[in-house]
Amino acid sequence: MVYSQQKVALVLSGGGAAGIAHAGVIKALEEHDIPIDYIAGTSMGSLVGGMYASGYSADQIFHILTSKDYTDMARGVFLDKHSYFFKKEDPTASWLSFKISPTGKVSSLIPTSFISSMALDFKSLELFSRAEAAARYNFDSLFVPFRCVAADVYNKEPLVFQQGYLTKSIRASATYPLYIDPIRVDGKLLFDGGLYNNFPTDVVYKDFFPDIIIGSKSATSLQEPMEGDFVSQFRAMIVKGTDYNLPCENDILIEPNLEDIGTFDFLKAKQAFQRGYEQTVSQMPDILKAVQSRKTTKQKNLERRAFQATFKPLVFDQVEINGVNKAQKKYIKKSLFASNDTIDIEFLKKRYFRIFSDDKIKSIYPSTRFDTLTSNYKLELEVEKEKDFEINVGGNFASRPVSTGFMSLKYNYLSYVALGLKADYYFGRFYNSLLFKARLDVPLNFPFYVEPELHFNNYDYFNTQNGFFVEDRPSYLQTNEEYYGVNVGVPVSKKGKTSVGIYKGEQKDQYYQRRDFLKSDTTDITKYTFISPYISFERSTQNEKSYPEKGTYTLLSGRFVFGDETHLPGSTAPSTQIYKSKQDWFQARFYYDNYYKSLGKLRLGFNTEVFYSTQKLFNNYTASIAKAYAYRPTVESRYLFLETFRANQFASLGHKFIYRLTKNIQLRAEGYIFQPFERIIRDDQNIVSASELFDKRYIVGSAGLVLKTPLGPLSFSTNYYHNVPELADENKTPLTFFFHFGHAIFNKRAFE
Repeated sequence: MVYSQQKVALVLSGGGAAGIAHAGVIKALEEHDIPIDYIAGTSMGSLVGGMYASGYSADQIFHILTSKDYTDMARGVFLDKHSYFFKKEDPTASWLSFKISPTGKVSSLIPTSFISSMALDFKSLELFSRAEAAARYNFDSLFVPFRCVAADVYNKEPLVFQQGYLTKSIRASATYPLYIDPIRVDGKLLFDGGLYNNFPTDVVYKDFFPDIIIGSKSATSLQEPMEGDFVSQFRAMIVKGTDYNLPCENDILIEPNLEDIGTFDFLKAKQAFQRGYEQTVSQMPDILKAVQSRKTTKQKNLERRAFQATFKPLVFDQVEINGVNKAQKKYIKKSLFASNDTIDIEFLKKRYFRIFSDDKIKSIYPSTRFDTLTSNYKLELEVEKEKDFEINVGGNFASRPVSTGFMSLKYNYLSYVALGLKADYYFGRFYNSLLFKARLDVPLNFPFYVEPELHFNNYDYFNTQNGFFVEDRPSYLQTNEEYYGVNVGVPVSKKGKTSVGIYKGEQKDQYYQRRDFLKSDTTDITKYTFISPYISFERSTQNEKSYPEKGTYTLLSGRFVFGDETHLPGSTAPSTQIYKSKQDWFQARFYYDNYYKSLGKLRLGFNTEVFYSTQKLFNNYTASIAKAYAYRPTVESRYLFLETFRANQFASLGHKFIYRLTKNIQLRAEGYIFQPFERIIRDDQNIVSASELFDKRYIVGSAGLVLKTPLGPLSFSTNYYHNVPELADENKTPLTFFFHFGHAIFNKRAFE
């Protein structure tokens, strides 16, 4: 044998996150001038091998696969920077969502994957499109000739890729069952190649006939199924055992110790890389003895740069969309391209993830095809529309008699425009609400939505006492409002939106003007009919709809309110005369919530709210308090009618401390200072008036334990209210205990 002409093939097994060890193996081989003439892999081995065959160095592979962005995508953590706040609807108290096709098949309710692969798929397009085009879609013409293996589960056989789309081939090879959805290639639904051939030494031997094979094994051997262990039983049913023995005597197997790195343990990617590198270095004397041919780093880099010099920039001038009808194709195309004739990859990424955030689209699989005539790329999209109907259920169950159920029904329609029709229903002893909403999204170069709404809200604040620590029985008060209107929203960068709108409706408050009322007494009624235009700006990067622990939320809004007040006195009113008055005002609100610092397991947050209104006092104290804006910084306070924390002008400051005991269990402590500019007060004759400026301020705090479950948060908290007379005498320490499970979220009120 002439050693200078030895050809070396590198075979990379599957193994999930542990397979990132292969990049460490490659780095050690290159550092010692060991040539890699051919490369083949399965699953994670196909990804690492495909990256190397596309011209990426071992260091580049390491930095890409161990980056936070990539590990987040691989773990199914949706990348916040790719979400569009403009596309998000207002949060609800939903726990579970069921998406149903018109046929109503039960199978349509069963998820086929644990994570969405859309972000990973676009990343693969960025990584491989130029290389596959430079090789003219022939894997033998890549920087290093390459093979990868997928599983054809229908025909129960492995499928070897040697040409075609590199992106699709690698994606199919790495499609772990139930973790990410399979894709179709040439009409076949394909899964992870590790099901039938997790170590394709036979493939490189047959296709390339190398002199020496170096195998890198990151997979654990198939174990016998165990009782009570679904994963081991599932693997035993679908995975065919793999022979990791190499065909020739002088071949070399590199097998680092990776038993403590699980299939999806991508947070240990750097450890896997280091172990692959160290194990290869430890075996280097044997490798150098077996492999006599050499290729220096300088030679490799020259060849790599020569291959990369043939790459064409990712510029797109065409799009081909499959899987949806003609009108839906036009909607998607206009959302991506708008009026642009050509777009580059960065522009496409922004538009692609806007579509990604659209609730009318279930999935998109992207690939590209290079056009030699135009030297541009055609974008090819396989699109699956979301199911037509969506049912949501949820609520919030609490230690007070304020528990609330939630149901929602939504219909999704996608054509030249996107239309969603929705009904949200909250029901309970304390709160009942019905919302009908339509949202029409128009895919122009500068997109916008139009959103007509109809609201019915009812709050019953009577008998919501706790009973654990203090008696907090409020005066009788029921608040009802019915209003309708329309909003128009436009995006402001990825994380913000501006909306303008107008509402028209009526609010009706029923109440007694003193606490010592009798069952025979009749209530006062204050009606307020109004019309209210508004403008608002919202920006959010927060990670949860309940108990967030990172990100910011900003709201700035302004609103005019024009209306008429009518007071119908009841038996407890000091006067029997009907009162009518014109009530117009302007109000502005600024709200800012920022989880600004992470110190290990400790998170710190800051909160401020400023509200200013020119609203005048209504006819009496209770009507004025009911119409004043409510400050409700804690979960429990959202269910209480606290007169002290209602004012027409106020400012507040708050701070939060979150200590993460585990990923899903946290201790939270938060405190707030509430400063009304003028308090709404009454004298002994129940005459309403305003206090002196800044004469009092108040403190509210909460501390407790929060457990985040797949359905919603479970919270136990102790709450503190300083100097709040409706909860306790001023000489006492007013403490309340509050337990709840679910989301303390309500439909919007008219002036929020």
